Amino acid sequence: MAFKFTQPKNLAVFTCTHVLNDKASILFASLGEDGYYQFLCGKDGHETSEGKIISLAAIVHLDDTLNQIANMEPGSKYTRKDAQSGFKKNDQ
Repeated sequence: MAFKFTQPKNLAVFTCTHVLNDKASILFASLGEDGYYQFLCGKDGHETSEGKIISLAAIVHLDDTLNQIANMEPGSKYTRKDAQSGFKKNDQ
Protein backbone atom coordinates (compact mmCIF):
# COMPACT_ATOMS: atom_id res chain seq x y z
CA MET A 1 0.00 0.00 0.00
CA ALA A 2 1.32 3.41 -0.96
CA PHE A 3 1.37 6.15 1.65
CA LYS A 4 2.02 9.58 0.11
CA PHE A 5 1.17 11.81 3.06
CA THR A 6 4.12 13.59 4.69
CA GLN A 7 2.49 13.51 8.12
CA PRO A 8 3.24 10.62 10.50
CA LYS A 9 1.32 7.42 9.84
CA ASN A 10 0.08 7.42 13.45
CA LEU A 11 -1.46 10.91 13.17
CA ALA A 12 -5.00 10.86 14.59
CA VAL A 13 -7.72 11.71 12.05
CA PHE A 14 -11.49 11.99 12.27
CA THR A 15 -13.86 9.74 10.37
CA CYS A 16 -17.39 8.42 10.90
CA THR A 17 -19.03 5.12 11.72
CA HIS A 18 -20.48 5.03 8.21
CA VAL A 19 -16.95 4.73 6.79
CA LEU A 20 -15.61 2.39 9.48
CA ASN A 21 -18.56 0.13 10.22
CA ASP A 22 -20.81 0.40 7.18
CA LYS A 23 -17.97 0.57 4.61
CA ALA A 24 -19.38 3.78 3.12
CA SER A 25 -17.16 5.56 0.62
CA ILE A 26 -15.18 8.60 1.72
CA LEU A 27 -16.77 11.47 -0.19
CA PHE A 28 -15.55 14.43 1.91
CA ALA A 29 -12.04 15.22 3.09
CA SER A 30 -10.69 18.30 4.80
CA LEU A 31 -7.63 19.59 6.57
CA GLY A 32 -8.51 22.25 9.11
CA GLU A 33 -6.40 25.29 9.85
CA ASP A 34 -5.69 23.52 13.16
CA GLY A 35 -4.04 20.59 11.33
CA TYR A 36 -6.84 18.08 11.93
CA TYR A 37 -8.00 15.88 9.05
CA GLN A 38 -11.57 14.73 8.48
CA PHE A 39 -12.42 11.86 6.13
CA LEU A 40 -16.19 11.42 6.06
CA CYS A 41 -18.93 9.73 4.05
CA GLY A 42 -20.47 13.01 2.92
CA LYS A 43 -23.71 12.59 4.85
CA ASP A 44 -25.05 15.83 6.37
CA GLY A 45 -25.83 16.09 10.06
CA HIS A 46 -23.55 13.54 11.71
CA GLU A 47 -24.27 12.90 15.36
CA THR A 48 -21.38 13.23 17.83
CA SER A 49 -21.69 9.50 18.56
CA GLU A 50 -20.94 8.75 14.89
CA GLY A 51 -17.48 10.33 15.09
CA LYS A 52 -14.41 8.09 15.30
CA ILE A 53 -10.67 8.68 15.55
CA ILE A 54 -8.21 6.43 13.75
CA SER A 55 -4.69 6.78 12.40
CA LEU A 56 -3.88 8.39 9.07
CA ALA A 57 -2.33 5.11 7.93
CA ALA A 58 -5.52 3.20 8.81
CA ILE A 59 -7.76 5.55 6.80
CA VAL A 60 -5.41 5.37 3.80
CA HIS A 61 -5.47 1.58 4.14
CA LEU A 62 -9.29 1.71 3.93
CA ASP A 63 -9.16 3.94 0.84
CA ASP A 64 -5.82 4.42 -0.87
CA THR A 65 -7.33 6.91 -3.33
CA LEU A 66 -6.83 9.41 -0.50
CA ASN A 67 -3.23 9.55 -1.69
CA GLN A 68 -4.56 11.74 -4.54
CA ILE A 69 -5.05 14.54 -2.01
CA ALA A 70 -2.03 13.88 0.20
CA ASN A 71 -0.77 17.41 -0.43
CA MET A 72 -3.84 19.15 1.05
CA GLU A 73 -3.18 22.59 2.45
CA PRO A 74 -4.62 23.70 5.81
CA GLY A 75 -8.14 25.05 5.35
CA SER A 76 -8.83 22.98 2.23
CA LYS A 77 -11.85 20.77 1.57
CA TYR A 78 -12.34 18.14 -1.11
CA THR A 79 -15.45 16.29 -2.26
CA ARG A 80 -16.36 13.65 -4.82
CA LYS A 81 -19.64 12.13 -5.94
CA ASP A 82 -18.62 8.48 -5.50
CA ALA A 83 -15.59 6.28 -4.83
CA GLN A 84 -14.79 5.99 -8.54
CA SER A 85 -14.61 9.76 -9.03
CA GLY A 86 -11.59 11.90 -8.35
CA PHE A 87 -11.61 14.43 -5.53
CA LYS A 88 -12.28 18.07 -6.43
CA LYS A 89 -11.21 20.97 -4.30
CA ASN A 90 -14.15 22.87 -2.84
CA ASP A 91 -13.29 26.57 -2.88
CA GLN A 92 -16.06 27.59 -0.50
